[in-house]
Amino acid sequence: MMKINNSQKLRVAVVGPYPLNPSKVVGGIQAAVRNQVNGLKNFEDLELHVVTVDFDGQNELVPQPAIQFHIRKSSQGLNQFLLYYLDRQWVTRTVKEIKPDVVHIHGTNFYAYAAQTWDFPTVFSVHGVTQTENKFVNYQEVGLFHRLYRKTKSYFNTYFEVESLKNARHVIIISPYVTDVLKNYHIENLHFINNPVDEPYFQLEDRSQPNRILFAGIIHARKGILTLIKAIELVRQVEPDVELHVVGKVYESEYEAMLKSYVQTHQLEKYIIFRGHLNDEELHQAFAECQMLVLPSQEEVSPMVIQQAMAVGKSVVATAVGGVPYLVEDGKTGLLVPYGDPEALSKAMIKLLANPEEAKRLGARGREIARDRFRVEYTCNQTRNLYYELADKSLSSLSV
Repeated sequence: MMKINNSQKLRVAVVGPYPLNPSKVVGGIQAAVRNQVNGLKNFEDLELHVVTVDFDGQNELVPQPAIQFHIRKSSQGLNQFLLYYLDRQWVTRTVKEIKPDVVHIHGTNFYAYAAQTWDFPTVFSVHGVTQTENKFVNYQEVGLFHRLYRKTKSYFNTYFEVESLKNARHVIIISPYVTDVLKNYHIENLHFINNPVDEPYFQLEDRSQPNRILFAGIIHARKGILTLIKAIELVRQVEPDVELHVVGKVYESEYEAMLKSYVQTHQLEKYIIFRGHLNDEELHQAFAECQMLVLPSQEEVSPMVIQQAMAVGKSVVATAVGGVPYLVEDGKTGLLVPYGDPEALSKAMIKLLANPEEAKRLGARGREIARDRFRVEYTCNQTRNLYYELADKSLSSLSV
């Protein structure tokens, strides 16, 4: 095995949201960053630094070998009205102290905006586009205060996004959809690299439970969960024993309360199970035991849960929004429906529940695609090669 001296290692700062406990991830971006860092740490020629601000009040860091962590505890609220000034100052100071050969920023929020203060070679992974989300996502299912809060938050995030992308020279594209959205920015270098899926998903055995449907994602109005619950009411007219397992961390408590109130009012408690925020082992079990994944979102770019379902070999029913059609091939790896249409959503679920062999065929095709595109080893090799390109160094220059 090649032994690398510390002086030869490429020093990389990975900046963005990261789970302090890597077995309990919050949202797709944290999952993507966690999976990528787990893959990159296996390269002996990389010196990895993770720079993150913890807004979730997570427990203390779970140490990991081959990774140096730089963590700031913070909070939302008033902080966003100050444009995350103290957090940006800390990110800037920390990155400058690290003196990296390359900086990899995940997202286009305040982390990305801070990049304007340094000259290190920097690449941005765009996981979502706030400007597009503002056009398509409405919050009519929550109260006025929450709608105002979301509008304010998206205003600041849009500002960060526009200013960051205007100055970006290198951007990692995780979906062709992002290429379409960013075409007006005239970014010099776009690099297509899929988000990696954690290896255990490719190894899971199928333990499907009859009529069990899984929703996995944050509990947030953007995810369209009320439409899914209404669709389950329609499915029950044909498949009365259907179960929907709702898995994910609550991002909007008011929205969760509204969902649970609807379930109680319509006497659906036996069929709609809210399982909360699961750790990795529990989430693996939820994927293994479902017959299909359903994602009824208003807007998505490249949802990690669809990639995970494909890796497990589960069929997917999803709304044809944003970058979802680039992941789910209608009739080949899953079924696509319009957003906000409980009847169309219910018909797609009924079709797969009534035809389990068809569901398995779609899932098997999805698994083939996932194995080709989403494995950690493959995507992290692409990422590592890009780091060397940005640092203007050659892998072949390393001595043995």
